[in-house]
Amino acid sequence: MQLGSRGGEFLVEAFEAATREYIVPSSGNTPPGYSAIPPGDSRQEATIRQAQNDNNEVPFERRTIQREKRRHSMKSISRALVALSFLASTAVTLHAQDQSMAPPKVLVIYREIIKFGKDAPHEKNEVAFVRAFAAGKSPERYIAATTMSGVNEAWFLTPFDSYASWEKSSQFNNQAAIEAPLARLSEQDGEYVADGRQIVATYDEKSSYRPNFNMAEMRYVEIETIRVRPGHDKEWGDLVTFYNTAATKAKLDEHDVFFSVRYGAQAGTILIVTPRKSLADLDAAADDYKAMMTALGDEGRKRWAQLLESTIAFDSSELLRFSPKMSYAPDDFVKADPSFWKPKTAPATKANSAGSATKKPTDAPK
Repeated sequence: MQLGSRGGEFLVEAFEAATREYIVPSSGNTPPGYSAIPPGDSRQEATIRQAQNDNNEVPFERRTIQREKRRHSMKSISRALVALSFLASTAVTLHAQDQSMAPPKVLVIYREIIKFGKDAPHEKNEVAFVRAFAAGKSPERYIAATTMSGVNEAWFLTPFDSYASWEKSSQFNNQAAIEAPLARLSEQDGEYVADGRQIVATYDEKSSYRPNFNMAEMRYVEIETIRVRPGHDKEWGDLVTFYNTAATKAKLDEHDVFFSVRYGAQAGTILIVTPRKSLADLDAAADDYKAMMTALGDEGRKRWAQLLESTIAFDSSELLRFSPKMSYAPDDFVKADPSFWKPKTAPATKANSAGSATKKPTDAPK
């Protein structure tokens, strides 16, 4: 789904401009339009405190990636169980063959900007992260994806049942036996990553279109970022209702999962997650959307354009490919399609693995 870019009746601005308030380059210099955050507190703890106090005025800390991850194991928080819309929020485990999976209530997305020419060594280091989480028997699982458009990035998608679950997960992974091997890998990651940022979003069931589906069979995902104009929440609700009604009537064959960003972006930021089995789905989606708009008629299209123009301030979309090598996929995903979700990788080495006697994570204490 692309509410904005397909209508063409509103102002579009690049995603980087729409979110620059929380991107700080790792060089240490804060350019105009960016917010530097004083040291002394971790981004992880600040975010959790924001979730508990619901206070958007508490800023994130600005640190280099190496120091931040070394002290607080940022990776262990931002990478857990999978993406977007395949965690059944009322279940204890995921069921990859269940066609009625519900999206997570809380979605944490950590994005890394990969340095030019460092894709291969970065992927190798991420494979070591997967081994470390598995060796430590971390309860978290996560799905990684890499961008096929825009800035060269790796995304790590972490769903949780609640903010309390996020905090509990953080506490588990901050145990010394797990944190120690991850710290070395996090420091190594600084050689390949230019910068990173994190956003936290909550699931909007009312706005979503056909949100229950089998995520394990998906290979790509579109993520549309929309900024709703301040004071236009009612018009936004009308726009979403208009779209869902038209899509249902046209039997649009796709899944659009809505998340409202709570932390890490300006107020009014919406993520629309649309998974795809193949890139061929994009061809079919374009034809289906065209047919849906034709079915609206002149008056319907006029109303659609009016809602777009009055409601949306910014709109940008990214296309990503899931990366099974960098994912610590749920067991049910692996059982459903082991050839994809558990690809063969090169044996671990002491130089790039948490497998040494002094670094290897151990089982979590009972």
